[in-house]
Amino acid sequence: MTLSWTDADATRRPLTEGAAGTQVVAGLEAFGDLATIEPVWRMLEREAVFPAYQRFDFLALWQRHIGDAAGIAPFIVVGRDGAGRPAFLWPLGRRRVGPLMVAEPLGGKHVNYNFGLWRKDIAEALDATATADLVARIGRLGPRLDIISIERQPESWHDVPNPLRLLPHHATPSFGWRGRLADDPAAYLGRTMSADTRNKFRRKERKLAALPGYRYVAASSPGEAERLLGAHFAQKAARMRAAGLANVFAEPGVEAFLRNAARHGVETGRPLLECHALVCDDEVIAVACALRDARRCSCLQVSITGSDNARFSPGVLLFMHIAEACCAQGLDWLDLGVGEASYKNWFCDEAEPLFDSCLPVTAAGRLMAAGQRGAGVLKRHIKRSPRLWNLVLATRRRLFAAPLTPP
Repeated sequence: MTLSWTDADATRRPLTEGAAGTQVVAGLEAFGDLATIEPVWRMLEREAVFPAYQRFDFLALWQRHIGDAAGIAPFIVVGRDGAGRPAFLWPLGRRRVGPLMVAEPLGGKHVNYNFGLWRKDIAEALDATATADLVARIGRLGPRLDIISIERQPESWHDVPNPLRLLPHHATPSFGWRGRLADDPAAYLGRTMSADTRNKFRRKERKLAALPGYRYVAASSPGEAERLLGAHFAQKAARMRAAGLANVFAEPGVEAFLRNAARHGVETGRPLLECHALVCDDEVIAVACALRDARRCSCLQVSITGSDNARFSPGVLLFMHIAEACCAQGLDWLDLGVGEASYKNWFCDEAEPLFDSCLPVTAAGRLMAAGQRGAGVLKRHIKRSPRLWNLVLATRRRLFAAPLTPP
């Protein structure tokens, strides 16, 4: 059964207006299944600005393998301009949290940046009043909704502003980390790394280069993607266990989601999820997974071997190869995701501020929004205090004897 909802206010007050009274958003709809909205979504992928995380194929796989089983129902919001053309798309899902119904971005923790899909002219035309009006209209679309909660939002994406930055929000506890690439990889790494640091890593790679069959690879077949991901999952499990963290890859559907994303399009040379690795004849030494759009490569996760080869910083060396490849391919940005880690400073010289929006629809939603804001402020304070954050890490590791090796 296809579910869809149309803005009932449109018959009385059909337009959300921009700063100068410009008619920006006329029609407003939401869809409860992905198949119905797929043609519109793919149309906006050709006309709008959006992170690779919000690509239809990526989120459709996530919903199939993870979202459905977690009780998340798609709630895909589409706005149209006065001519009826798609203006923006928010890929949301609805789920029950206690007695409340919450709308959140599809993809959950597997998405680093939530921006949606925005036509540049629409995003630039919306002011604070128009954006607030838009959110209010979404809250009245039809299905029960108490709050819209959207975390890890960039203030802009490829120079297109995020309209939700104009509404009340709070800072995400962690930054995103990115570096602007250059035509010459040596110039880029020369800007982000000191000469001594680059020489140190070159010496380490010469040690690895002595291993039979040592090389950098990017998966180009389903079989190769499977092999690299198999090593990746084993390496992540060992490292999370040593860090006192739950293995998120063992959660239902996660491995199947990532394996299917890595196979999707790999034989055409355009995999949905790229798998990069350093390998030798005897082992997979390091693996990194990434998404990309036309201008930016976004790394999701990295893992390294538990063997003695870990002492040569293979994760850092792998990112050096990825950075060189991205420069050669003419990309503008490399990002290493959200969250602080010392190795990110060797590639990313920009800490990208992110924000979280807790947009209540009902009185109960306002109470939940206040709680989310308070929890976000506390988490941000802990993560940005070296003393408190080190205490958290030490507590996690106290139950485990295995040491951690930097990537």
